[in-house]
Amino acid sequence: TFSACVSLIVGDACEVCRCSGAAVDCARRGILSLPDNVPTNVTTMLANGNRLRAVPQVALQTWTQLQTLDFSTNQVEDLPRLDGAFAGALRSVRLSGNALTQVAAGKLDGAGRLE
Repeated sequence: TFSACVSLIVGDACEVCRCSGAAVDCARRGILSLPDNVPTNVTTMLANGNRLRAVPQVALQTWTQLQTLDFSTNQVEDLPRLDGAFAGALRSVRLSGNALTQVAAGKLDGAGRLE
């Protein structure tokens, strides 16, 4: 139904995605943007296989414990600067299969713990 489609785009994270502990799995949900109210203690964000065009920097700044970020197989064209509070814990970023052709100098400077 139409209301079900709308909820996939604008619902709360744990209604739209699967939440388990500090992991949020939004993979292959057909979403155009991340849902609202992703738990701030998220350590793993899986958003692969959707139609996302951007990695939202504002949201990333509130995820201070984020370790794994998977935005592969989307339509991401640019990467926000990976710095701020969350970058200290960040270990893995997956962006393959996107429209991203390069990462500008300085965008990863704050994410010194990437593997």
